[in-house]
Amino acid sequence: MISEAKLMKLSFAKAPSIRRKLPGPKTKTIWNQSAKFESPTQVGGMYLQFVWDKALGATVKDPDGNVFIDMTGGLGVSNLGHTHPKVVDSILKQAPKVMHTLDMVNPPRAELATKLSGIMPEGLRGNCFTVFDTSGSGAVETAIKYAKMITKRTEVVAFQGAYHGVYGNSLAATVSPHYRKGYQPFVPYVYHLPYGYCYRCFVGLKYPECQAACGKYANYVLNTPYTGITDPACVIVEPIQGEGGYIDPPEGIHPAGCIRLQGSRCAPHCRRNSAWIREIGKDVGHRALRCGTGYACMGQRGRRRDTSYRSNTKRRVQVET
Repeated sequence: MISEAKLMKLSFAKAPSIRRKLPGPKTKTIWNQSAKFESPTQVGGMYLQFVWDKALGATVKDPDGNVFIDMTGGLGVSNLGHTHPKVVDSILKQAPKVMHTLDMVNPPRAELATKLSGIMPEGLRGNCFTVFDTSGSGAVETAIKYAKMITKRTEVVAFQGAYHGVYGNSLAATVSPHYRKGYQPFVPYVYHLPYGYCYRCFVGLKYPECQAACGKYANYVLNTPYTGITDPACVIVEPIQGEGGYIDPPEGIHPAGCIRLQGSRCAPHCRRNSAWIREIGKDVGHRALRCGTGYACMGQRGRRRDTSYRSNTKRRVQVET
């Protein structure tokens, strides 16, 4: 366990520390240059005149020397903080060897894939292969394309309140108007079912008296004729819903745990095609070790998630950003 003293040295001292009026002159110059030559559709947008100059641990410094506490965390990427010495050392060792390839094999990549397979949930551990992708949206797109190709099916089932990405299939699975407005029409055959959101239950019931009504409804829609979903390739679900309200469904009510895709319409098709899609678990926002032990999809209360899908190779696929 790292000591508090060592931990403090991994960030700028005395943060926050405002030395100049915001935004400072150097920040203004760089900001105006960016506003002229870069698209305003950046994640940070054009709302806050802030320029990153140096970052260390959980702190960031602008060109004028002002120091701030970083509350963004690289959108969930910078688990170890900025410019961690061990990360920097690894980059310096690798950069003189190989910096970029056309999605081809190299030693660190093969080693990482092996390690990822070794920490997967039960059923996937040592029995899966990894597809490396560049973003959460890209990972979702890849997973859905795999699902459609393997099953030869067309429909995607997501949940109300979901965020899965910002283009193609991933945007169609996302529900917030903030991301959807102005981009219709979306990829067709994407359907949304109620998530296990007990505080705002879709039928106004209370847990546990509801007896998992959301899961039962999902089962009904997916396994009953004439509900409009006739050819599901996959169900995509957040183990803990993020932008929908940071919702962790109580024990026994998580939609993914209640749904059974081996119903009357799914099982015969899967047997014919030697492929079975149960669930694509999007673990980007609560990736490995962020929710306690292992992946969020493994569950904090002993819940088990089938987070990928099985192909006719008898192995499963883990899509990783």
